[in-house]
Amino acid sequence: TLTGHSARVRAVAITPDGTGAVSASYDNTLKLWDLATGSERATLTGHSDLVMAVAITPDGTGAVSASDDNTLKLW
Repeated sequence: TLTGHSARVRAVAITPDGTGAVSASYDNTLKLWDLATGSERATLTGHSDLVMAVAITPDGTGAVSASDDNTLKLW
């Protein structure tokens, strides 16, 4: 079980190599996870409203998130 968000988790994407995940939450953040250990690698902040969706690039080097603040952010 991965815990750390302070509000509902809306979306999750798995890295192409299967070792990590990115979760998007109603707490306005995204979190990077190590799936082998279940530990949180980082919290991504920058949205000012609910994060509704996340996708990881095919090469695993980036992500894009969509928020109710009417923006997409590249990570």
